[in-house]
Amino acid sequence: MDPMKSPLPYWSYAFALLAFAVLGRLAPMPENFTPVAAVALFGGFLLPRGWQAIAVVWATLLITDLFLGLYNPALMATVYVAACAPIVLRSFLRKKPTVWRAGGCALAGSALFFVSTNTAVWLLGSGYTPDVQGLLAALSAGVPFWRTALIGDLVFATLLFGAWAAAGQAVPACRDLRRGGRLLPNGVSTN
Repeated sequence: MDPMKSPLPYWSYAFALLAFAVLGRLAPMPENFTPVAAVALFGGFLLPRGWQAIAVVWATLLITDLFLGLYNPALMATVYVAACAPIVLRSFLRKKPTVWRAGGCALAGSALFFVSTNTAVWLLGSGYTPDVQGLLAALSAGVPFWRTALIGDLVFATLLFGAWAAAGQAVPACRDLRRGGRLLPNGVSTN
């Protein structure tokens, strides 16, 4: 049976992305330098359904949080939802996949994650005053972490999309995707 004519490759991709993200988040690297956002972006781009990419991201976070430690449930919920921000950009990226669009989506997803999680820290009363100055202080305190996260997001997005582009030279289905077509769940290309 041709693997490109069954839904199995998508689940293979999902599990490979899950393994990559889990190992990358647990590996000893600078704080917040992880592949999670890049996996969200690439998974949203590659997997046929958005919920599949969300499942990969949430499974990654849950598995790794069990090892790294659980924290405030409201903040965890914010982190889990915000980590899926890049998936929302899938339609824009799929329309015309270019290096600039992928980079812009990685930057936008990273910025949304930064703003939403640091705002949640402020809203949850984590030592910041409940006014604009408190919000600005919470955002300022997060900038060093965001800088590292942004670099990680861009590095890992480059690795994933670069590997996908390189694979497109050898795998016909990836080549079809690179030309703007898309694979349907049964593996048939629209090109």
